[in-house]
Amino acid sequence: PHFPVIPIKIPLPSLFFNPDFQKIYYGWWRSLLTTTNPETGKALQDDPAVAMVELVNEDSYFFWTFKPYESIPETQMEILEQQFANWLTAKYGALQKARDAWSNSPNPNSQQVRGDAPETGRVGILPPGEIVAQRDSRRAQDTAAFLADSQQRFSRGRSPSCAVTSATKA
Repeated sequence: PHFPVIPIKIPLPSLFFNPDFQKIYYGWWRSLLTTTNPETGKALQDDPAVAMVELVNEDSYFFWTFKPYESIPETQMEILEQQFANWLTAKYGALQKARDAWSNSPNPNSQQVRGDAPETGRVGILPPGEIVAQRDSRRAQDTAAFLADSQQRFSRGRSPSCAVTSATKA
């Protein structure tokens, strides 16, 4: 028998931008690293037998799991769209200046994408395939730079909500 494929929205990449998810994630790290092992009397962070620990594997804005609007719920995309708008405002001084710069670059078709709502402070995110296809457009370049910056801030513990370096000290 043939079973239909049912699309499920799984917000895996939300960890990189959602402050509430990040607080939970850092709480997991805190519990994992600071709980004393009853057998050794040491917390995992103090155990010399541990070389590394990883809770997230093979997930990023540039991995196949990042499918904006297809696999990420709308409420999560709104958070990312607002962060992109804030990033663009910091870079250009105003959202309209970003849009003006985009309209003067190759591929003006990328001027309007799903999720664009500048009147509410949100700017849509191009999916990775579109970023590559439109790599000469300023919008695609800005989207790639924003996503890379967002993910690096998270990975370095500089996300807006909490710091990885403080995860084991609380």
